[in-house]
Amino acid sequence: MPQIHIPASLRSHTDGQSVITVDGEVVADALVSIFNQHPSLKPALMDEAQHIHPFFNLFVGENNIRDMQQLDTPISATQALLIVPALAGG
Repeated sequence: MPQIHIPASLRSHTDGQSVITVDGEVVADALVSIFNQHPSLKPALMDEAQHIHPFFNLFVGENNIRDMQQLDTPISATQALLIVPALAGG
């Protein structure tokens, strides 16, 4: 089963857990699985139009899902989905 790695800024929505095992064959399914386990995570990660907030990036392996098939990006049972806060500054 895939795992989702949670950054420190979102762990208050996952009872402090940093890694959560989920079901799913694509990123969207994995997110539904984690949102079922931790409902307060959804509005922290996604907007009302069901898009990932622009200040977070999701990676399957080393690839940003924005550069792949977005929420339809396949994820295998041995892969991890990384939630990475976007960096800003100057």
